[in-house]
Amino acid sequence: DSPFNRHSQQEVSAVCSISSGNEDPFTICSRDSPVCEWVVGLCVAQLDEPEFDSLISSTSSTHHNRIQLELPGTCSHTFQQPRTQLIHFTNTSIYASTMTSASQRPVELEQHTKSMQNETDPTQSIMDEISSDSMKSDSRHNIRVGYAAHPKDTSSKKYKSGEDAFCIENSDAGLFLAVFDGIGGLHSENIDPADYSHYLAQTCGDFFKTYGQSNLRTLLQKSYEHHAPTGMKGATTVVLAKVHNNNLEVLNLGDSGAMVFRPSGEGFTKVLRTKEQDHRFNAPFNLSTFAGESGHFADGPGDADEYQVKLAPGDVVVLMTDGITDNLFTEQIGGILDSADVNSENFPEKVCQKIIDEADTFSRSNKATPWSTKCGKNGGKPDDMTVVLCQIME
Repeated sequence: DSPFNRHSQQEVSAVCSISSGNEDPFTICSRDSPVCEWVVGLCVAQLDEPEFDSLISSTSSTHHNRIQLELPGTCSHTFQQPRTQLIHFTNTSIYASTMTSASQRPVELEQHTKSMQNETDPTQSIMDEISSDSMKSDSRHNIRVGYAAHPKDTSSKKYKSGEDAFCIENSDAGLFLAVFDGIGGLHSENIDPADYSHYLAQTCGDFFKTYGQSNLRTLLQKSYEHHAPTGMKGATTVVLAKVHNNNLEVLNLGDSGAMVFRPSGEGFTKVLRTKEQDHRFNAPFNLSTFAGESGHFADGPGDADEYQVKLAPGDVVVLMTDGITDNLFTEQIGGILDSADVNSENFPEKVCQKIIDEADTFSRSNKATPWSTKCGKNGGKPDDMTVVLCQIME
């Protein structure tokens, strides 16, 4: 039943580079290899065509991914912790959990139709324009997408990964972005909080290919109703976003969030900040496998807040888990955008990593933070941190 077994692939080339002296594992496997697991340190690309073997993995303390996509996407792969890689896929989506510090090179998605020339050199610049039938628009412009992620602690977790997960998907229905934060405090019930957030990220991305034309609430409802693997339990906050024809739709359940910033003069102005949803202090709205059971909230997709924004060239959409929003004020995130070079081809990557770095610093400080305003004392909150960002180009 895995989505990895339902996709086809036309073209693949991959280059991976591991630093000298790196003792971490690196693997290339065929499509017959089991990939329906969140395996430590694996970057997974599962294809239906056996001649295109493409399970690529490595581990290290930091990494920078570069991915070039011709879209819409119909193939799935999972990023957890590769060192350095350049991959060219035709038809791709991205699912990821946070392993260690990770930043994603921008993915340019051109919003008009033309044929993609065959790549003969997989190491050539990944920032070439990428063609797509999806998100057809009267205006011609690109979208750049980047991400960064950093877990709080992996020492005691079954998957050696953080409890955050995220998804980047593209189809005829548009560009789909999502972040999920597994709810902690379940260890006493022998539940790994990462399980359900990882599962729902994969399910939402896969279902977007089928139900992407529907609104996000319907997509989330269908994903939520999809039967999780036997025995899987957990809960997660959810932020979904879809960009189509310059329209942004956002659905938020819980205390993660989304922001939209627009160029204004020498900097950026906030035009959207989703509202946190909490039952009480440190008890966010969430989707769970035990909704309504004794001692648990009965939140569902119908409880999520929905937002609509008409996007303009230059706009920046940021999705993040509460590891960011608990440690950085909105003004601080806007300030990071203000100081960045918006014309740089790796603007999304640099901004995402800067947001992670700043949030991590404040999480371990005794300075005022959004978290400190909630709990009444200075200091941040160490937590898993995930940022997904898209930049609307001219």
